[in-house]
Amino acid sequence: MSSIASAATQPADLLRTWQGIPGIERTPKGRLYVGWFSGGLREPALENTVYLAYSDDQSANFTKPVPMAGPRDGSRAFDPTLWLDPQRRLWYIFNRGDKDQARHGVYARSCDRPDAKPPVWSEDFRVGFDEARFAFRMNKSTVFSKGGWVMPVTHAASPTFDWSARPHHRQGVGISTDRGKTWRLHGAVEAPDFALENMVIELRDGRLWMLMRTGSRSLWESFSTDRGRTWSAGRPSAIPSPGSRFFIRRLASGNLLLVNHHKF
Repeated sequence: MSSIASAATQPADLLRTWQGIPGIERTPKGRLYVGWFSGGLREPALENTVYLAYSDDQSANFTKPVPMAGPRDGSRAFDPTLWLDPQRRLWYIFNRGDKDQARHGVYARSCDRPDAKPPVWSEDFRVGFDEARFAFRMNKSTVFSKGGWVMPVTHAASPTFDWSARPHHRQGVGISTDRGKTWRLHGAVEAPDFALENMVIELRDGRLWMLMRTGSRSLWESFSTDRGRTWSAGRPSAIPSPGSRFFIRRLASGNLLLVNHHKF
Protein backbone atom coordinates (compact mmCIF):
# COMPACT_ATOMS: atom_id res chain seq x y z
CA MET A 1 0.00 0.00 0.00
CA SER A 2 1.12 3.56 -0.60
CA SER A 3 -0.08 7.04 0.21
CA ILE A 4 -1.60 9.05 -2.61
CA ALA A 5 1.47 11.28 -2.75
CA SER A 6 3.84 8.41 -3.47
CA ALA A 7 1.86 7.58 -6.62
CA ALA A 8 3.23 10.66 -8.34
CA THR A 9 5.53 9.93 -11.23
CA GLN A 10 5.41 13.51 -12.46
CA PRO A 11 5.23 16.90 -10.68
CA ALA A 12 1.81 17.45 -9.11
CA ASP A 13 1.69 20.94 -10.61
CA LEU A 14 2.42 19.65 -14.12
CA LEU A 15 1.17 22.13 -16.71
CA ARG A 16 -1.93 20.67 -18.32
CA THR A 17 -2.91 22.12 -21.68
CA TRP A 18 -6.10 20.04 -21.80
CA GLN A 19 -8.02 17.56 -19.66
CA GLY A 20 -11.05 15.33 -20.04
CA ILE A 21 -13.26 12.49 -18.82
CA PRO A 22 -14.05 13.93 -15.38
CA GLY A 23 -15.61 11.79 -12.67
CA ILE A 24 -16.76 12.30 -9.09
CA GLU A 25 -17.58 10.23 -6.00
CA ARG A 26 -18.68 11.12 -2.46
CA THR A 27 -17.54 9.16 0.60
CA PRO A 28 -19.75 8.31 3.61
CA LYS A 29 -18.32 11.27 5.56
CA GLY A 30 -18.76 13.72 2.71
CA ARG A 31 -15.33 13.88 1.12
CA LEU A 32 -15.56 14.61 -2.61
CA TYR A 33 -13.08 12.91 -4.93
CA VAL A 34 -12.60 13.97 -8.54
CA GLY A 35 -10.62 12.24 -11.27
CA TRP A 36 -9.73 13.00 -14.89
CA PHE A 37 -6.92 12.49 -17.36
CA SER A 38 -4.47 14.69 -19.23
CA GLY A 39 -0.80 14.63 -20.27
CA GLY A 40 0.78 15.18 -23.64
CA LEU A 41 -0.74 17.37 -26.30
CA ARG A 42 -3.92 15.41 -26.98
CA GLU A 43 -5.91 12.19 -26.62
CA PRO A 44 -4.56 9.65 -27.44
CA ALA A 45 -0.87 10.15 -26.64
CA LEU A 46 1.75 8.07 -24.88
CA GLU A 47 2.02 10.75 -22.18
CA ASN A 48 -1.64 10.36 -21.11
CA THR A 49 -1.90 10.22 -17.30
CA VAL A 50 -4.84 9.85 -14.87
CA TYR A 51 -5.15 12.30 -11.97
CA LEU A 52 -6.96 12.60 -8.62
CA ALA A 53 -7.83 15.35 -6.13
CA TYR A 54 -10.27 15.61 -3.22
CA SER A 55 -12.13 18.18 -1.14
CA ASP A 56 -13.16 18.11 2.53
CA ASP A 57 -15.21 21.32 2.38
CA GLN A 58 -17.89 20.50 -0.19
CA SER A 59 -15.70 21.47 -3.17
CA ALA A 60 -14.75 24.97 -1.96
CA ASN A 61 -11.11 23.84 -2.01
CA PHE A 62 -9.34 20.81 -3.46
CA THR A 63 -6.02 19.15 -2.80
CA LYS A 64 -3.28 19.49 -5.35
CA PRO A 65 -3.91 16.98 -8.16
CA VAL A 66 -1.58 13.99 -8.25
CA PRO A 67 -1.05 11.32 -10.93
CA MET A 68 -2.57 7.94 -10.07
CA ALA A 69 -1.09 6.16 -13.10
CA GLY A 70 0.95 7.30 -16.06
CA PRO A 71 2.93 6.04 -19.04
CA ARG A 72 4.56 2.64 -18.50
CA ASP A 73 6.39 0.30 -20.86
CA GLY A 74 4.88 1.86 -23.96
CA SER A 75 1.33 2.14 -22.59
CA ARG A 76 -0.78 5.16 -21.71
CA ALA A 77 -3.28 5.58 -18.84
CA PHE A 78 -6.66 7.14 -19.61
CA ASP A 79 -10.42 7.42 -18.93
CA PRO A 80 -10.65 7.03 -15.14
CA THR A 81 -13.75 6.61 -13.02
CA LEU A 82 -14.37 6.69 -9.26
CA TRP A 83 -16.70 4.18 -7.64
CA LEU A 84 -17.59 3.51 -3.99
CA ASP A 85 -18.48 -0.16 -3.48
CA PRO A 86 -20.92 -1.54 -0.86
CA GLN A 87 -18.01 -2.11 1.57
CA ARG A 88 -17.27 1.64 1.32
CA ARG A 89 -14.01 0.92 -0.46
CA LEU A 90 -13.19 3.50 -3.11
CA TRP A 91 -12.09 2.25 -6.53
CA TYR A 92 -10.09 4.35 -8.97
CA ILE A 93 -10.58 2.43 -12.23
CA PHE A 94 -8.84 3.36 -15.48
CA ASN A 95 -7.74 1.93 -18.81
CA ARG A 96 -4.23 1.18 -19.99
CA GLY A 97 -3.42 0.74 -23.68
CA ASP A 98 -0.38 -0.12 -25.77
CA LYS A 99 -1.22 -0.13 -29.48
CA ASP A 100 2.21 -1.32 -30.62
CA GLN A 101 2.02 -4.47 -28.49
CA ALA A 102 -1.79 -4.82 -28.80
CA ARG A 103 -2.17 -4.78 -25.00
CA HIS A 104 -5.35 -3.09 -23.82
CA GLY A 105 -6.86 -3.68 -20.38
CA VAL A 106 -8.79 -2.39 -17.38
CA TYR A 107 -6.79 -1.46 -14.27
CA ALA A 108 -7.58 -0.06 -10.82
CA ARG A 109 -6.30 1.16 -7.49
CA SER A 110 -8.36 0.83 -4.31
CA CYS A 111 -8.58 2.63 -0.97
CA ASP A 112 -10.10 0.84 2.04
CA ARG A 113 -10.49 4.05 4.09
CA PRO A 114 -11.21 6.90 1.67
CA ASP A 115 -11.98 9.35 4.51
CA ALA A 116 -8.56 8.85 6.14
CA LYS A 117 -5.97 11.64 6.28
CA PRO A 118 -4.09 10.91 4.14
CA PRO A 119 -5.94 8.25 2.14
CA VAL A 120 -3.82 5.16 1.44
CA TRP A 121 -4.11 3.52 -1.98
CA SER A 122 -3.11 0.11 -3.26
CA GLU A 123 -0.69 -0.23 -6.12
CA ASP A 124 -2.42 -0.49 -9.48
CA PHE A 125 -3.61 -3.92 -10.58
CA ARG A 126 -5.30 -5.40 -13.63
CA VAL A 127 -9.00 -5.93 -12.96
CA GLY A 128 -9.35 -8.91 -15.27
CA PHE A 129 -10.91 -9.68 -18.66
CA ASP A 130 -7.75 -11.42 -19.88
CA GLU A 131 -9.90 -13.51 -22.25
CA ALA A 132 -10.57 -10.33 -24.29
CA ARG A 133 -7.75 -9.15 -26.55
CA PHE A 134 -9.08 -5.60 -26.13
CA ALA A 135 -10.92 -4.39 -23.00
CA PHE A 136 -12.00 -0.86 -22.18
CA ARG A 137 -14.22 0.61 -19.48
CA MET A 138 -15.55 4.11 -18.93
CA ASN A 139 -18.41 4.22 -16.41
CA LYS A 140 -19.28 3.21 -12.86
CA SER A 141 -20.25 -0.30 -11.81
CA THR A 142 -23.73 -1.30 -10.60
CA VAL A 143 -24.63 -3.47 -7.60
CA PHE A 144 -27.51 -5.96 -7.90
CA SER A 145 -30.33 -5.63 -5.38
CA LYS A 146 -29.70 -9.29 -4.46
CA GLY A 147 -25.91 -9.04 -4.46
CA GLY A 148 -23.30 -9.25 -7.17
CA TRP A 149 -21.52 -6.47 -9.00
CA VAL A 150 -21.60 -5.66 -12.71
CA MET A 151 -19.04 -3.48 -14.51
CA PRO A 152 -19.81 -2.22 -18.05
CA VAL A 153 -17.04 -3.27 -20.47
CA THR A 154 -16.40 -2.62 -24.16
CA HIS A 155 -14.30 -5.42 -25.62
CA ALA A 156 -13.03 -7.11 -28.77
CA ALA A 157 -11.79 -10.64 -29.46
CA SER A 158 -9.02 -9.84 -31.93
CA PRO A 159 -5.62 -8.21 -31.27
CA THR A 160 -5.82 -4.45 -31.76
CA PHE A 161 -2.74 -2.61 -33.02
CA ASP A 162 -4.46 0.74 -32.61
CA TRP A 163 -5.84 2.82 -29.75
CA SER A 164 -9.38 1.64 -30.54
CA ALA A 165 -10.92 -1.64 -31.72
CA ARG A 166 -13.63 0.01 -33.82
CA PRO A 167 -15.63 -1.29 -35.66
CA HIS A 168 -15.15 -4.59 -33.82
CA HIS A 169 -16.28 -3.29 -30.42
CA ARG A 170 -18.79 -5.42 -28.51
CA GLN A 171 -20.62 -4.31 -25.39
CA GLY A 172 -20.68 -6.54 -22.33
CA VAL A 173 -20.19 -6.62 -18.59
CA GLY A 174 -17.75 -7.94 -16.04
CA ILE A 175 -19.55 -9.73 -13.20
CA SER A 176 -18.07 -10.24 -9.73
CA THR A 177 -19.66 -12.45 -7.07
CA ASP A 178 -16.75 -12.17 -4.60
CA ARG A 179 -16.73 -8.43 -3.88
CA GLY A 180 -14.40 -7.50 -6.68
CA LYS A 181 -11.67 -10.11 -6.19
CA THR A 182 -12.39 -11.67 -9.59
CA TRP A 183 -14.45 -10.63 -12.61
CA ARG A 184 -15.89 -12.72 -15.47
CA LEU A 185 -16.73 -11.21 -18.83
CA HIS A 186 -20.25 -11.80 -20.21
CA GLY A 187 -22.15 -10.49 -23.21
CA ALA A 188 -21.10 -9.33 -26.68
CA VAL A 189 -23.83 -6.95 -27.84
CA GLU A 190 -23.40 -5.55 -31.34
CA ALA A 191 -24.33 -1.93 -32.08
CA PRO A 192 -23.53 0.65 -34.79
CA ASP A 193 -20.00 1.92 -35.35
CA PHE A 194 -18.69 4.05 -32.49
CA ALA A 195 -20.58 1.98 -29.94
CA LEU A 196 -18.80 2.19 -26.59
CA GLU A 197 -19.04 3.64 -23.05
CA ASN A 198 -22.03 1.52 -22.03
CA MET A 199 -23.80 1.73 -18.66
CA VAL A 200 -26.06 -0.71 -16.81
CA ILE A 201 -29.10 -0.11 -14.58
CA GLU A 202 -31.24 -2.63 -12.69
CA LEU A 203 -34.95 -2.13 -13.44
CA ARG A 204 -37.73 -2.67 -10.93
CA ASP A 205 -38.71 -5.98 -12.54
CA GLY A 206 -35.19 -7.35 -11.98
CA ARG A 207 -33.97 -7.02 -15.57
CA LEU A 208 -30.69 -5.28 -16.33
CA TRP A 209 -30.88 -2.46 -18.85
CA MET A 210 -27.74 -1.64 -20.82
CA LEU A 211 -27.49 1.66 -22.67
CA MET A 212 -24.71 2.29 -25.20
CA ARG A 213 -23.25 5.41 -26.74
CA THR A 214 -23.32 5.19 -30.55
CA GLY A 215 -22.83 7.42 -33.56
CA SER A 216 -26.37 6.75 -34.80
CA ARG A 217 -28.16 9.71 -33.12
CA SER A 218 -29.68 7.51 -30.40
CA LEU A 219 -28.50 5.47 -27.45
CA TRP A 220 -28.78 1.75 -28.17
CA GLU A 221 -30.13 -0.67 -25.59
CA SER A 222 -30.01 -4.32 -24.55
CA PHE A 223 -31.64 -6.27 -21.70
CA SER A 224 -30.60 -9.18 -19.51
CA THR A 225 -33.02 -11.40 -17.56
CA ASP A 226 -30.31 -13.58 -15.96
CA ARG A 227 -28.36 -10.94 -14.02
CA GLY A 228 -26.01 -10.10 -16.84
CA ARG A 229 -24.98 -13.54 -18.10
CA THR A 230 -26.72 -13.17 -21.46
CA TRP A 231 -28.09 -10.14 -23.30
CA SER A 232 -30.71 -9.43 -25.95
CA ALA A 233 -29.74 -8.17 -29.39
CA GLY A 234 -28.93 -4.47 -29.44
CA ARG A 235 -31.54 -2.06 -30.79
CA PRO A 236 -32.11 1.73 -30.88
CA SER A 237 -33.70 3.14 -27.75
CA ALA A 238 -36.07 6.11 -27.64
CA ILE A 239 -33.33 8.27 -26.09
CA PRO A 240 -31.54 10.64 -28.49
CA SER A 241 -27.76 10.92 -28.32
CA PRO A 242 -25.16 13.28 -29.78
CA GLY A 243 -22.61 10.47 -29.94
CA SER A 244 -20.93 11.51 -26.70
CA ARG A 245 -20.63 10.24 -23.17
CA PHE A 246 -23.77 10.03 -21.00
CA PHE A 247 -24.51 8.99 -17.41
CA ILE A 248 -27.45 7.20 -15.81
CA ARG A 249 -28.00 6.32 -12.14
CA ARG A 250 -30.83 5.46 -9.75
CA LEU A 251 -31.33 8.11 -7.06
CA ALA A 252 -32.18 7.48 -3.42
CA SER A 253 -35.78 8.44 -4.31
CA GLY A 254 -35.95 5.50 -6.72
CA ASN A 255 -36.10 7.74 -9.78
CA LEU A 256 -33.59 7.39 -12.60
CA LEU A 257 -31.33 10.33 -13.44
CA LEU A 258 -29.99 10.56 -17.01
CA VAL A 259 -27.28 13.14 -17.71
CA ASN A 260 -26.91 13.93 -21.40
CA HIS A 261 -26.06 16.93 -23.57
CA HIS A 262 -28.44 19.90 -23.78
CA LYS A 263 -29.94 21.01 -27.11
CA PHE A 264 -27.48 19.01 -29.18
